[in-house]
Amino acid sequence: MDAFFQFLFKYRWIVFRRGHIGFDTPLPVYSFILLALLFLGATLFTYRKQLSMTQWEHHLPVCRLLLVILRATVFLLVLITLARPVLRVPTLLPRENIAVLLLDDSRSMTLSDEGGQQRLSAVKTFLKHSNFLAEVNKRFRVRLLKFSKKTERIDSVESLKGEGEITGLKIALDSVLTNFETEPLSSVILFTDGAENVSPEFGSIVHRFQQKGIALYTCGVGRTSMSKDIELLDANSVRTALAESILTADVTLRSDGFEGKTANLELREDGRLLQTKPVRLEGNQGVQTFKVQFAFNGTGLKQYTVSTSPFPGEVNPWNNSRGFLIQMDESKPKVLYIEGAPRWEFKFIRQALEQDKRIRLLTLLRTSSNKFYRQGIESEDALATGFPTTREELFPYQALILGSVESSFFSKEQQAMIVDFVGERGAGFMMLGGKNSFDEGKYANSPIADILPVVLGNRQTGSSYLSQPLKLGLTEHGKRHPLTQLSPEESQNETRWRQLPNVEEFNWINQVKSGAIVLATGKSDRGTAVLFAVQRFGRGRTVAFMPSDSWHWQMGMPHEDDSHEVFWRQGLRWLVSSSPSQVNVELNKSTFFRHETIQIRTIVYDSLYKYVNAATVMTTIVPPSGNPVTVPLRWSHDQEGLYTGEYEPAEPGLFKVEVSATQNDKNLGRSECHFFVSQDSLEFYNAGQNREILERLAQETGGQYYSLAQAVHLPEEMSYASHPNAVPQTLALWDMPALFLLLCTLLIAEWSLRKRVRLL
Repeated sequence: MDAFFQFLFKYRWIVFRRGHIGFDTPLPVYSFILLALLFLGATLFTYRKQLSMTQWEHHLPVCRLLLVILRATVFLLVLITLARPVLRVPTLLPRENIAVLLLDDSRSMTLSDEGGQQRLSAVKTFLKHSNFLAEVNKRFRVRLLKFSKKTERIDSVESLKGEGEITGLKIALDSVLTNFETEPLSSVILFTDGAENVSPEFGSIVHRFQQKGIALYTCGVGRTSMSKDIELLDANSVRTALAESILTADVTLRSDGFEGKTANLELREDGRLLQTKPVRLEGNQGVQTFKVQFAFNGTGLKQYTVSTSPFPGEVNPWNNSRGFLIQMDESKPKVLYIEGAPRWEFKFIRQALEQDKRIRLLTLLRTSSNKFYRQGIESEDALATGFPTTREELFPYQALILGSVESSFFSKEQQAMIVDFVGERGAGFMMLGGKNSFDEGKYANSPIADILPVVLGNRQTGSSYLSQPLKLGLTEHGKRHPLTQLSPEESQNETRWRQLPNVEEFNWINQVKSGAIVLATGKSDRGTAVLFAVQRFGRGRTVAFMPSDSWHWQMGMPHEDDSHEVFWRQGLRWLVSSSPSQVNVELNKSTFFRHETIQIRTIVYDSLYKYVNAATVMTTIVPPSGNPVTVPLRWSHDQEGLYTGEYEPAEPGLFKVEVSATQNDKNLGRSECHFFVSQDSLEFYNAGQNREILERLAQETGGQYYSLAQAVHLPEEMSYASHPNAVPQTLALWDMPALFLLLCTLLIAEWSLRKRVRLL
């Protein structure tokens, strides 16, 4: 198509795009306008007289109009030719300016998807066996550079090995502008797959190219999507967990070329295979997410890997695994459980949790008015007057469970404090079913109703607590939620729930709030009752569990069945898992690649969990080599209490991060986490050609994007550039074949029409 355009208009389209059309004649423009008007008048007079003498007189208006248009257009083309049309285009003088060829030498360039050839080999073949380098060298002083993490000068393309760990486009472009600051650099030609994996923000670089008038030409290499490939995009779970928890890992993958086939997701803990989950692939670059459940046991730090075995013919088998870390939480979070009167549910919940050494359960049981039976307390003064009356007393707990206790048990101040305990402190909250819970406990108009995931007030007091057998059935959300996992095996978990006895007594709820998740329901002749629901509230999370006799799950099952104990242990672990400490360090993920930038985020609170903005926050990173590195964190003005920093690991292995915060010489707390740096290369993930970013870079800097096959035309096009060193060049257009062909076409059309109306 481009060759055809050049045949018609003498020059290639890029020349027209860079220049502007004018006329190179000494005569004034008005003289050509006057000639055109005179000829138009003569044409009208001639055809009017001739047509009136023919049998086509009744078609006079149409024929006259067509003949006049044809004759006038012919004359107009003759006048345009006589006016000597030209194309004025800025041109760089030969060998007066520098052109840099910037060649990607990263590992992603070794992938074989460029016509069955390695990307880097395709670039080498093109540069060695085409006239590209010779043509560029005719017009510019050429400099060859290769880049990955850093930029280096090379003498020939044979220096390219494809061993770079990262594709640092921004680093390379910045290096070129800096190193050629004082030289007449006019163009940069970038051969790359565009797989930028260091810094995707190019705004400042583009601005510098625009300021200097340097055009960036991008030559994209490789397919934009990898055919015959399965890529694990992500695998993550919680960063910390209590031992004996059943956890869920979310695995995201993308596949192409294997539609309808089954891949096996393999989960390994410290290299030991835990389970295999078959998944059906959609293909067509579709992104799929799967949940893999597993039991977290033992102590210390665990390293998990999710992977799939490569399929025959897979182009990129190096992106088939992802990893994550989970640290055992040894903090022993405190949970406060309040009951309004002795009952079986209270006894069996305590019994299920008393052997759990990972959670400290403190119970407050009202035995009579203003008298309480305390269990699990740490000192004689703890909870001596009943439920806490101050934030300083309540906020050290990580979760609160309300059993069958009426709303009037709490003062207005205590109820408001419970709301803040969840919303501001970020603690967990659970209300259990009972004769004095939910509507039956008159919570409908209390502040506590605001934090519950269910809607109260739909039934009158005295009719909302029912005694009738009801089968608790998990919803689709409930089958996958951490709260309802009795077994890490999905099928076994559902089986165990189906085998549990009915609940006999529960609070009737049939409506939940927007944003709540219903985990279990029960069907009766009155309709469908919501029996189990959860939601987020502020920084914390809340649970509504409507049955009041889950203890039947212990008594009605064989003695070796531990479903009841597992349910309550799992429930409390989930309830406290999001409750923050005063200093909380977060990384954007738990496994990285070498030279990948790690974002460190730390949120700091005071003892009442108000944000602290004036703290001194220091991070110590201990690499596998054992030489600690200190990274100061700065307060982010975008968010209160948030301190951020960056770190780039240079070696593989396990790293430890320790963060401490102080304010006015007062220690606010410390936190630690770990991350792992893989031996694998980031280059093989998301490795398709990033054509979008290459096209944008070229367009915004005055250059153009090319495929490798199109790049043969680039040397000529580089000569026509709007650069400070460019000089204007005038190119004649009067002899374009398109003008001659159009003139001939118009004359033939006029002759044909004249013959038809018998004017010949």
